[in-house]
Amino acid sequence: IHPIANKLTDLLFNEDDQTIISFIEKIMEFSNLKFSESLISLILMRLFYVHQNQDFANYIISHAIKDPDFKCRLLVQFMNIEDAFQIAKTQHITHLLPLIGNIAQSKNLAVIVNDVTRILSKQ
Repeated sequence: IHPIANKLTDLLFNEDDQTIISFIEKIMEFSNLKFSESLISLILMRLFYVHQNQDFANYIISHAIKDPDFKCRLLVQFMNIEDAFQIAKTQHITHLLPLIGNIAQSKNLAVIVNDVTRILSKQ
């Protein structure tokens, strides 16, 4: 799957934003969950690390990924802890809160650490 993701990323990189968003949405709609999440994650990693286009990777995450759990995991993967926490909090994705809290602690995000602690202590 890795070589396929690399080629797709390089091809899509030259397309307009809406074409890429539509492509990602179609992958999520018409392929099985494990395959689509793996492929999209690889595409985003290539955009983020190889093409050094962090803004575009974040744009794709925020506009093309509809599943809140997958979106939250991607935001954590790409260290967008503030947005990941907001989604985890509003969508009640509690299984990711310990990881988010840990990363927030290492980034000195005290407000998020305190909120995570408060939320988890209620469970």
